Amino acid sequence: MIAVAIFNSPLVFAGDLRITGNISGAQNYDSPEGIVLDKAVIAPGANVTAVSTYEVRFRAGTRVKAGARLTVQLKDNDGLSNRCEMTYFGDLTHDADADDDADGLTNAYECILGFNPNENNPDNDADGLPDAWEVQYFGLSLADENAGHDADFDGDGISNWIEYCLKTDPSVIDPNGPGLHYQYDKLGRIIRIDRIPSR
Repeated sequence: MIAVAIFNSPLVFAGDLRITGNISGAQNYDSPEGIVLDKAVIAPGANVTAVSTYEVRFRAGTRVKAGARLTVQLKDNDGLSNRCEMTYFGDLTHDADADDDADGLTNAYECILGFNPNENNPDNDADGLPDAWEVQYFGLSLADENAGHDADFDGDGISNWIEYCLKTDPSVIDPNGPGLHYQYDKLGRIIRIDRIPSR
């Protein structure tokens, strides 16, 4: 059995535990990063437990023979990326649906988008639109050219920025479009004029 840290493979991170060879008896592996079972053969009668903060990966050739037992555990399984949680918070006590930095995006969304969930920045992509608003209407496609400040996601002639200011849905075509729009009372008197600017 060989247990060494590997630093050069793109699938293995520094601090990962790489296990190869024949494993027999009772073995417990615990890595703060991840465990890679690389062509490891767990022999009959072996009782192996692999516990990792991040992940346990199996490479081709890894086998668990009849009569052997392999238990794989993550130290945290809360729907939030452990790597992101450890990188930005330093522990595994944070929830996926929480918004620790109070910027409008949940921790899970910030991790998925590559943003820091522990830093209050409501506009991580610096396009002038709050990330939480963009995710609400555009999903996780913040990098889409149609989801930017001056773009017009729904093609109705009103930019995303104007739709944000008007509190309208940028993914649904506004039948009024840009221009001056009048509202009248029952007697035909003008009670309100809305000016919707174009892009």
